[in-house]
Formats: sequence, C-alpha cells, structure tokens
Amino acid sequence: MARIPQQVLGAAALLAGTPAAQAQDFVPTSYDVTTSQIYTRPVQEQYRRHKVRTVLVQQQTDERGRRDVTPGFTIASFQECDGKGRVVRQYWAQDGRLGRRMDLDYAADDELRLVTSFSRLPDPADTTRLGQVWLPASCTHYPPMPGTGSAALWNEQSGDWEPYERSRTWKQRDTTYLATSSYLTGKVKQLSRTYYVGPGEKLWRQDKLTFNDYRLREAAYDYIKLNGKQVLEMGQLDFRKEFIDYVAAHPEAGPLKKDEPTQWQDDLARHTKGLTLPQFTQTYDASGGVSTSDGYGRRSIFKRNEQGQLLESQHYVFDELVRLTKYTYLPNGLLDQLTSYDKQGQKTGTAQYRYGFY
Repeated sequence: MARIPQQVLGAAALLAGTPAAQAQDFVPTSYDVTTSQIYTRPVQEQYRRHKVRTVLVQQQTDERGRRDVTPGFTIASFQECDGKGRVVRQYWAQDGRLGRRMDLDYAADDELRLVTSFSRLPDPADTTRLGQVWLPASCTHYPPMPGTGSAALWNEQSGDWEPYERSRTWKQRDTTYLATSSYLTGKVKQLSRTYYVGPGEKLWRQDKLTFNDYRLREAAYDYIKLNGKQVLEMGQLDFRKEFIDYVAAHPEAGPLKKDEPTQWQDDLARHTKGLTLPQFTQTYDASGGVSTSDGYGRRSIFKRNEQGQLLESQHYVFDELVRLTKYTYLPNGLLDQLTSYDKQGQKTGTAQYRYGFY
C-alpha cells in the first residue's frame, strides 16, 4: 500500500515542496489509490487536524481458489507522525514482517531536510518491532535555499557514511537551480532548472540536464499544469519543430543528431514554448477531490459522496476494468478500510487503517 516518494530517492531528486514533489503524490505505482486522491485535503493537514500519532496499515489478501478460507490480517506498513501531521518515520513490511524503514527530518518551515533509510537485519525468530536491529542504508541531506546538501551510502566495513553526491541550490531571478555533482571529483552530473511560465503559477517547468565528463549528454523538459494546489496535467515538452526551424535558418549549427543535445538546443528550449505532450491528467469535482485520473496506460474513476469522501474507485488498463475498490471511514473522517475486487467482482484484498492519537 505504501510507497517511497520519488522526491526522497536521491540528492539530485526534486526539492520537497515543489509542484513536482506535490504531483508525485498523485501517481500510483500500482493500481492503488494515493492518499492525495482519497482525501480532498492534504493528508498532513488531515493528520494534524485529528492529532494522529501513528498509522498502522494491515492487509488481508484472499487466495484464489480458496474461497472457503478466510486469511488473517498481516502488517503492511506503519507510520509515526509528529504534532504537525508530518510523517517522521515510515516502516514497510513484506510477508507480514517489517523490513524497511525511513526516517524524515524537517526544518522549521516544514521543508524536508534529511531522509535516512534503513534495512532490517534478518532474524527469523523476531517478528515484532521490539528488539529489531536496523542497518543504515542511505541518507540524503536536502539543501536549504540557498545552500548545499549531500547524499551518502552506509559503509558496513568502516561503520560510517560514505558520501557520493553533493548538491547545491540557489535562485536567480525567477529560476531555482539544483546542481548535483560527484562528491569525489566535484564534476557536475545533473543540473535542474525549475520556474513558472506565463502569468500566475499555472504552468511549472523543470529542465533536467545530465552531463558526462565531456559534454551535455541528455536534456529532458517536463511540465506540470496547476490550478492552485490541484495538479491538472503532467508531461514533457517537445522542441523538435523549433530545432528544425533553427537549423534551417542557421545551417552553421550543423545537422541535428538524435540523442546528442547541444548548448544552442538547450538555450532555445529555455526560451521557447514547445509542444506539450501530456502523460498524466486529472479532473476534480466540486468538493475539490479527484474525479478522474488518466495516464501511463491507466484510467481511474473516483466516486464521492456530498462531503467529498471517496466511496469507490474503478481502475482500467487500456479500457479494461482490472480493479474496483470500496472505501469506508471512521466517524472523524479518517480512512478506516478499503476492499478491492477484480473485474469478476471477486474480493481480492482488504486493507484496514488503525490510528493512534496524541
């Protein structure tokens, strides 16, 4: 049920708090629905409002061909939250055993500053959280604005962190830059530019430039269309027409080579509109909740009550129904349980949410 957000997977990843980090909460890695699609308010706001301290998710998976057997619930994930509703520790389980852990530290302004991941040492005899031994795996220090950060892996032999990346962020005019370099050589590996285009904060761009030891190796241009905090569309920008027109007017620029970007191409892409190629879209209902999401070969339809609570979600892959999920809630409005069914209507699994409060 739970997943690691993309923005905490490396020092070169997106800075927390950006539209891209926000948008990641809307893209499921499976047919699962994310908390940002279940609630009409940010989940952190929900947890802060209800003074949630812990969230235990237990799952029950029905075995095909064994309808006479009712399987028990096993732990799927466990979260610890602070008084502001922020997740400060997350555990993931496999086969009912907690095996991965991630700790998150924040600055006073709620910006994510440090993420440390751990793996659990194998111990078949120990199946409880008590007495577990966690081995550090990686950590990422996110830079403040402006400032520097780093990423490191745990070295078991030395018993210490071994840095491998350094990041630096700064703002110039309307653009935020994030440069990631090798910790050992100091050479820049990736440069990210993020900025809004046009009036208002409705179109957000991220230009990602990847370098090797000699030159610019790859350039990718992404965008997100926004309506306030609502993510309407995500995709890539295509500049092939602009590049072709430029070479026609400036033959000295040389022939275009596939997968070999040049500096003039990046300069042109930075200052032109390009063609939008949507990869993911969402619509919202009057309550502010997601009503449809479409992209990456998947389509989901969300049915809500008058209060905006998600009651049912239908998930299609290339127009074929693959999963239907129904949701119930506690009296305070927090998610209580979800039950999934296959296209024949047979139950495939249940997840129940159990909360601890301050």
